[in-house]
Amino acid sequence: MTVTKMTNHKKCFARDNKIVEYVKRWGFLSTDQIAHLIFGGTKTSKRLAQRRLKYLVKENILQRKRVSFDEPYIYWYNAKKNILQAAHIVATNWIIIKLLSEKLGYEMVTMASYEDDYDILRCDCFVEIYNDKEKNYRHYFIEADISHNDFDKVVKYNKLYENYKDIKQSWIKRTEGFPTILITTHRKKSIEKRLFKENKHGLEFQIFDYDELRRRFV
Repeated sequence: MTVTKMTNHKKCFARDNKIVEYVKRWGFLSTDQIAHLIFGGTKTSKRLAQRRLKYLVKENILQRKRVSFDEPYIYWYNAKKNILQAAHIVATNWIIIKLLSEKLGYEMVTMASYEDDYDILRCDCFVEIYNDKEKNYRHYFIEADISHNDFDKVVKYNKLYENYKDIKQSWIKRTEGFPTILITTHRKKSIEKRLFKENKHGLEFQIFDYDELRRRFV
């Protein structure tokens, strides 16, 4: 049987399509995130990603913006997107990348839904992971705290817990308990203090320093 090898042109075309597919699905992605997700996080992955992204921007397929001079570019697909959300969604996506890196071979992400509204709060993202071996699900709320606004989500998640059996979401039928809340932030100690004071129902919060989280995958 003859095996036809892909030409370099076809490889680039396939990678470009994959990059665009990921950016569409994830909303906003940074250069570092695309390098990790598409190019495998190798020593040369960032350079390869930059080359393909430069081409996609030149062809007006993707848009890009740098939030600050010391940050990588952020890319998106739809020119009408709210760019003010870009850094926030990129921060949220680092936690999703963390979950993807930790899932086992018989696990799959079956849901990743941004900005779900629960009346009491609007979560940055909700993720469901299915374990095909155990035939069960894990659920996570994700929060990115990268502003200087008051962080009131500890209180709000406790209020949501008091009413969560009334939540009209499909995942509620597949959960065995209240989802874990994952937070990435620049002010980890401050939020830990709030947890001590405000987490009256003992919900499971996991807090990750934003810069440390990024460095794991860059």
